Amino acid sequence: MLNGTNDLLNSYEFSQKTIVIANLIGFLFLLTSFILAFSFAIMWKNDRDTKAFILIFVGLAFGFLIPEVLLPLFKNVNPAIPFYVEILKNIALFSSAGCAGSLFAISAERYTTDEKNTSQVSKCECVSSRKETIKLSGQVSKLTKLIYIAFVLQFILVVALIAI
Repeated sequence: MLNGTNDLLNSYEFSQKTIVIANLIGFLFLLTSFILAFSFAIMWKNDRDTKAFILIFVGLAFGFLIPEVLLPLFKNVNPAIPFYVEILKNIALFSSAGCAGSLFAISAERYTTDEKNTSQVSKCECVSSRKETIKLSGQVSKLTKLIYIAFVLQFILVVALIAI
């Protein structure tokens, strides 16, 4: 891509070179604005469905609306601009569609698994008692002490075997 840009720059005069460089800088700003809009849409703390719709709109804006506005303005100035705008269009459409599709799939999976979980919860019989919780906590602390003792004994045994 850079070799083609350098060849393109060498074929122009100085005033045309500055226009080409300005167009490339404008394209980089446009690409950066898409990346920022995309990352803000992803990091926005909202519902997955809402986030997916916003990503679709960002992809459509940078994939269809902005290229349709920019291409007629720059076709006569630089013949490489349609190529760069096409790259931006593909990046915007594919990345936004892929991310939004993933969010929709995660959301759909959540709704299908929630129905299964609610049926299992209805079969569960939970009995809570403070005495049973305290008893269980005591048993866990005894088992933890036994595990620590077992580790210490194993360590002593390994050190003794290495020393012999």
